[in-house]
Order: sequence, then C-alpha cells, then structure tokens
Amino acid sequence: MLIAEGDKVAAYVTYAGTLTGPMGEFPATGKSVESKFLSFFRIEEGRIAEIWVEWDNVAFLSQMGLFPPPAVPGD
Repeated sequence: MLIAEGDKVAAYVTYAGTLTGPMGEFPATGKSVESKFLSFFRIEEGRIAEIWVEWDNVAFLSQMGLFPPPAVPGD
C-alpha cells in the first residue's frame, strides 16, 4: 500500500523470507518469517531525502526462533 501527499510517501508492506545465512550476530535458523513494516519517505528533487521505518522486532525474532514468544496471560 502506498499513500503520498506533498513531499511525503508512506508504504505499508508485508515481507517474507527464510533465515538461511547469518544475520549479524544471529546464526541461520532455516525458519521462515512473514511480517509487516511501515516506511515513510520524504522526497526532495525527485529523490529520497529521508526515510523512517518501523517494524515489530519481537515478532520477527520470535518467528526466527531467536527470541522467546511473549507470555500469554493466564499461563
């Protein structure tokens, strides 16, 4: 999804992938992830001048098996 107004563009995207190689300090897990992220861009003279990105690291790392899933209330 893309929305633009003035010099700003917002993108809401779903990405998916499998961790088949190391990612920084994290080893390959072979697990797949599907997650959403939100980006905002400021355009200046036809080029991206600034970018802001937000995503849920806990959900991403949990799906990769690299972070314990959040506790469920009552468990």
